[in-house]
Formats: sequence, structure tokens, C-alpha cells
Amino acid sequence: MTKNELHIGQITLPYEVTWSENRSTIGIELTSDKELIVKAPITANDGDIERVLENKKPWLLKKLSGLEERSSSPREKEFYSGEKLLYNGRRYRLKLDLKETDGVEVHLKDNLFIITAPESLGEDQRRKEIKNSLLNWYKKRAKNNFKKRTKRYARKLDIEKVEVNILDSSRKWGELKDEVIALHWKLVLAPVKIQDYVIVHELAHFKHKNHTSGFWNTVGAVLPDYEERKKWLRLNSAKLEI
Repeated sequence: MTKNELHIGQITLPYEVTWSENRSTIGIELTSDKELIVKAPITANDGDIERVLENKKPWLLKKLSGLEERSSSPREKEFYSGEKLLYNGRRYRLKLDLKETDGVEVHLKDNLFIITAPESLGEDQRRKEIKNSLLNWYKKRAKNNFKKRTKRYARKLDIEKVEVNILDSSRKWGELKDEVIALHWKLVLAPVKIQDYVIVHELAHFKHKNHTSGFWNTVGAVLPDYEERKKWLRLNSAKLEI
């Protein structure tokens, strides 16, 4: 049995290959833990398996989306006092304050998300405006936090200059293009150590374009427990919602 990894953008799927004398074709299975099982005839080689997996990437993305929706998608927030919101891996209680005000304001103070909203708004409109204001709050915090942490790890990897942008609609957690790292704002909901993993992952691409052994050695030199962090993100990504 051989252990490998399949990369679909920023998504990493570990897979095991079981070789059998009784098979004539290559078959794949995606478990509920988001791990791949590949069953291959002994006449197949690594290239055959890689071609099958490459062709199956659209199917795998669809299956992954289904698993996330069924198993761990959080309930949509109503934004009432007492609900909890994620930030840097912690859940903070929300306090809603309805006032005669023109717009929604979001503050994190004394371990509380304090949200002030116009009392004249209907529930549906209030929920919509609170969510939009929270998105803006998270994105601003994300960019500030990510820039600081990227600068810290860039120094460790002897990278002199790197810019940081925020991803919004992408399925990827991060990407590197033209010496600019883009990181998804939802990472600011995850524990800081998970944010650091994605940051170091993208910084390592300054030195290694592909996910070679050299690439993972670079990541591991900075974050020796990167596999644990990578697994956490794979298993908990659907929970990073507001």
C-alpha cells in the first residue's frame, strides 16, 4: 500500500493505492473523512493512476462539496444576541444593540461582538445588512492580520518582498501570482496556526513552483507539524462560515 497526495488547487487529498491481481481497471473511492482510496491492478503504473485521478478531479470536487454540505456546514446565523461568531479560531458571543442609527456598526470588545443596528429595519433586511457589515469587518481584519504574519514568515524564508491581497469568491485558500499572495478572508475565522500554514504554503511557492519533496521540506522547516495543520483545514473548512 502506497501513500500519496492529490492536489486540486489548494485542496490536498491524501490517497492510498492498493494493488490487486484480481483487478483489471483503476477504481477510486472518497471516504467521509475526505481521503481517497485507489484500487489498481498490478499491471498499472504510477502514470496510469495519475491520469485517472487527473480526469476525476471535477467529480472529486463535486463529491467534496456534497460531503461538506451534509456533514459540517453550520446553520445560517440569525444575528441575535447570544449567538457566537468565529474569529481566529475562537467563538465570541454576539450582543445585538438596536438603536436609532443610520447604519450597522461592528466592534469586538471585551470578548464580545457588539453589533449596533437600526431598530427601524425589518428582520430580513437587518440580517442582510449585519452580514454585509460583518463581511467587511472580517475582510479588513484579515488583510491587516495576514500582512503582518506574511511579513514575519517571509523573513524566515529569506523572501525580501511580498504583497498580500484578499480572496473572496475563490474555492482556494491561497494562491501566488506575480509575487503577490492572495489569501481567502475566511481563513481569519480559523485558528492562527492554520492561517500560518496557508501563508507558509504560499510563501514556499516562491522557491518551488510545484508540490515536490523540496517544497514540503521548505514548509516543514518552518512548520514541523504542517501535516497536522493541513489535515485540520481539510476536515474543518466547511465550518469556516458566518
